[in-house]
Amino acid sequence: MNKRIISTLCAAVMMIAALSFSAFALSIEEQMAANSAAWHIANAAGDTETCEALHAANVALAQQAAGGSGNASFDAASGTWNISTSSGGTISSSSSQNGKTNTVTYSNTSSSGSVSSSSSRSYSDSSISAYKSAGGTNEGLQTSYNNAASQVSSSGNYGTDNAKNTAAAEAAVAKELLGLTNSQARQLQRDLEASKQQYAAAQDAYKAAVASGNTAAAEAAQAQMLAAHDAAQATRAKYNYTGDDEEAEDGGYYYGDTSKPQSGGGFYTTNIVSTYKITASAGEGGKIDPTGDKNVKKGESQKYIVTPNEGYKIKRVLVDGTDKGKLTEYTFNNVRAAHTIKAEFTRLKYTIDSSCGSNGSISPNGQTNVYHGDSKTYTMTPYTGYEVSKVIVDGVDKGKLTSYIFENVKEKHTISVQFAKKTFKITATAGEGGSISPNGDTTVNYGSSKSFTITPSTGYRIKSVVVDGVNKGERTSYTFSNVTAAHTISATFEKKTYNISASAGTGGSISPNGTSVVTHGNNQTYTVTPSFGYGVADVKVDNVSVGAVTSYTFSNVTAAHTIKASFH
Repeated sequence: MNKRIISTLCAAVMMIAALSFSAFALSIEEQMAANSAAWHIANAAGDTETCEALHAANVALAQQAAGGSGNASFDAASGTWNISTSSGGTISSSSSQNGKTNTVTYSNTSSSGSVSSSSSRSYSDSSISAYKSAGGTNEGLQTSYNNAASQVSSSGNYGTDNAKNTAAAEAAVAKELLGLTNSQARQLQRDLEASKQQYAAAQDAYKAAVASGNTAAAEAAQAQMLAAHDAAQATRAKYNYTGDDEEAEDGGYYYGDTSKPQSGGGFYTTNIVSTYKITASAGEGGKIDPTGDKNVKKGESQKYIVTPNEGYKIKRVLVDGTDKGKLTEYTFNNVRAAHTIKAEFTRLKYTIDSSCGSNGSISPNGQTNVYHGDSKTYTMTPYTGYEVSKVIVDGVDKGKLTSYIFENVKEKHTISVQFAKKTFKITATAGEGGSISPNGDTTVNYGSSKSFTITPSTGYRIKSVVVDGVNKGERTSYTFSNVTAAHTISATFEKKTYNISASAGTGGSISPNGTSVVTHGNNQTYTVTPSFGYGVADVKVDNVSVGAVTSYTFSNVTAAHTIKASFH
């Protein structure tokens, strides 16, 4: 029984108890009697869970009543309690059944044997009314009908008459349990009687056809019997109850003759088809639940759940060979024939959109489909003189890559590449005593040229120009043509020097004598010494007489010079 029905029954139990309880506290036997009466309501509705809860409550009350030195016993066959209390008294229960009224009485007997108190609670017509007032539904009472209909007489009381004998009996039961009006009950009886007559006529035709050996007529008559049965069930459905249960397909109204005559005059048992096979299967990539063959009772429903595996999606669901689309579930309602259901799946695939700017290519280019879980590699190739400037994957800059792999693809992606002209760095440096221009790092585009100028400082001269480690000599400029690689250029300088030539005639000396090398800006002093008996006649500097001096200093030398001394 579903949870809604259980909650409804529990509400009914509480309402009935509320109707029966007085304003003051109940004695233990009064509580037990109320629980037992409520148990009958739940039992009639087939609510096993509520029955167990009510019995458990009475077990606890019985132990409380017995006390520490008493004892309590329950007779499951009769449904009665016998409790011996610690004070020596007894509490016992009894029940009586009279038609649809079941009365439960608990009596409290003292140790002297006198009955001190008693309490009765009943399950009767008013109990059903209380159930309905508490929100009970026809669906909840339906189980009660199925359990009891075959034992209820046309008068509505429990008895020996079988309700399946007449449509009137069934209508009487439905009227009482479902609260039908007199008009509804009469219409129900007429509709059921019409179906019964159709069934009986078809049954007679069936027997006659079998007796004569007319197989075609027998099958036609059997189909009419089935149609009459379905019509009766449709009638019951109008009033929100069903006649069918597991024991009797016609719910205690009629099922029909379960035997048919053989051609030889004997009888053998045959049953009208009551179950149909539904075969469910699933292709690669998913499952259907339940799967395989399943027998479904006539008129019942069967639901199927279709679930694709990871990396797959539903392609279609075929029901009896008909494409029903991409369903995740399908229900066969009111099953009246065998069926097949098949789920087909297809592997998920995702698009990767690739693109590139000018001056290069990406491979593959454009839109590519990749199956779930697979990987895809992309290669970026710049044209000559160009390089990858950046690769953008799903909007994120991944840098200057020449290849990229999408691994274990589970969604769509984008990749784009941009290219730029190749550039190369030329690093220029200069030592002390001069400069190089431009100095430092210079960026040069692929195939372009770049010139450098080397300039010594005042008093210095170029010593060497080294290009990519090779000495190019004392150059004042250098040009890198058609640049296709990085380069270096460095210039070194040295101080300028000048020669001063000194000489002396006969009769004396000059020091230092000969050629002296003097660095730019330095000073150089000369001493003129006549020999014994001679004197300085003249000293000429750069052929210009500076007089008969005995010393001369060249200050801040910036050029070559000569000095010559003469004597007399």
